[in-house]
Amino acid sequence: NSVDRSRDIFLKLFNSVGCANAFKTKQLQWGWNVQYLPDLMQWANENSLPVRGHTLIWPGKDDTNNHLPDQGEYDILTYVKAVENNSTDPALVQDLRNQIDYVLSYWASEFALYEWDVVNEPRSNHRVQDALDGPSEMATWFDIAETNVPNPSECKLMLNEFGVISAAPTGTQYDTYRDAYMGNINATLNNGGRLDRIGFQSRMKRGHLTPELMYDRLDEFSTTYPGMEMVGTEFEVVESSFHNFFPDEYERAEITEETMTAYFCHPEVTGLNQWTYMRDSANPNA
Repeated sequence: NSVDRSRDIFLKLFNSVGCANAFKTKQLQWGWNVQYLPDLMQWANENSLPVRGHTLIWPGKDDTNNHLPDQGEYDILTYVKAVENNSTDPALVQDLRNQIDYVLSYWASEFALYEWDVVNEPRSNHRVQDALDGPSEMATWFDIAETNVPNPSECKLMLNEFGVISAAPTGTQYDTYRDAYMGNINATLNNGGRLDRIGFQSRMKRGHLTPELMYDRLDEFSTTYPGMEMVGTEFEVVESSFHNFFPDEYERAEITEETMTAYFCHPEVTGLNQWTYMRDSANPNA
């Protein structure tokens, strides 16, 4: 059947596994994907596949772009709104911190993973940080993860950001995204957060980047943060009408080869994770 076929293809192509949505904290309030995680972990263990987690907290932008749990036991958004409505009340601020600690501690402790995207897309998703102490608050979330993961010496803790290495090949977009990401990295490190790896989503949709350009961008981060490991977390080649980018199958293959070459040539890159590996009704542009 299609499930068996997908598993067979996966095992031939990949040596680790993750989920697009199931590990996201917001899934806790629904349980739609979470219910399948024990079976996934068992299957991965039986096939010697390490599992990565995405993502422990996705702080969200506003009510329209909310990625936080907003109902039930794991609700965080209600606490955020309470602080936004009365930021001078220290009890409300502490309630928010306590709830974040409760939710992240629980979810970090559930599975032994080899990587966790502790914070996702902080450049544009900083609603929780803004309600508290700003970017420095992220260091606390890394502390929570480090304290509660079952395998703290093996699990690598990460920031994850979009559009950095894969920024447009020309113009100033890369400079803007680089500076913002380094600001969040610095805020985490300078406040004692255990940041082990820098995650780059690496979704190629803004044009055909040369492997030399990708390598140079990776190397700029490696030079700025010596010894810091780096990971491509969500690689895929995506059609984009906004960027007028419509690669055919040959160009997709070329981009894939060049991306793998650029990333794995760099000594600090430890992995490149494919986000989607089949085009289907859920991912028609992949």
